[in-house]
Amino acid sequence: MPVLLLIAGAALLAGLAVGVWRLARPGRRLRLGAVTLDSTPGVTAEEAARVGEYLVRQRYATDVRLTRDGATYRLQLLGAADRAGEKQDVACEVLAAGLSDDVLAGAAVEVHVCDGAGRPVSAVRHRGRFGRRITMNAAYLFYLDGVTDDEAMRVAAFLAGAGLFNDSPKVAQLDRADGGYEFRLAVEADPLTAEMRDGERRMAADLTRVLRGGPVAVRYCPGLLGALRPRAAGDGAYDCHVPGGPYRAQVFGVPDGAGTGPREEYKDG
Repeated sequence: MPVLLLIAGAALLAGLAVGVWRLARPGRRLRLGAVTLDSTPGVTAEEAARVGEYLVRQRYATDVRLTRDGATYRLQLLGAADRAGEKQDVACEVLAAGLSDDVLAGAAVEVHVCDGAGRPVSAVRHRGRFGRRITMNAAYLFYLDGVTDDEAMRVAAFLAGAGLFNDSPKVAQLDRADGGYEFRLAVEADPLTAEMRDGERRMAADLTRVLRGGPVAVRYCPGLLGALRPRAAGDGAYDCHVPGGPYRAQVFGVPDGAGTGPREEYKDG
């Protein structure tokens, strides 16, 4: 009898394990570049493909799982980290903003970071905390209250024409400050090199001519935490979706701005 009970118990556990596996099994699997994306049946094949292609363009190399609960999409980054952190949360919020605005037509998006066992470590949703946003090639330009859509577009278009906003992912933010503007660009270097300091000055002179609404201060900031500042209005409802994007420079027709052409001397990294 004990042997029969053990066999029956093992069969029950095996049956439960198969049942759990079937419940967790993704609806489909897609491999694009260094990204492997599993999606559940609530996500269409077209949506999964668009998300996967977007992650490849943004240079992600990871396994992810895309699910949908009602009107909310959830992207799980598998094995990304063992604990939550502010730097990681900001990066996830930037990713959620891009997926919502550029891929999923303004839908609600959450990015979940999972540990090596697939357990959620953090969940971050797109809240519009860093203002409105324009995508130009692979670059994001966030802009805060006081900066108009037209001003932000002029900056994004000029920097694409100057060769800075290209197919290498970048994140920047434009804000009003001291009777003019402040442009902050996230960079990996810390401290900045002398060439990068000179690049800040050259870009400031060019953007001042482009905006014509006061002086522009340019700051190369170490990482997203240094470059992105939240809106003063906090976490309330906010229309952060900018219709019309994302833009590709060669399709959009980038103006010369200050007429300088490609600016290798900006030296952002």
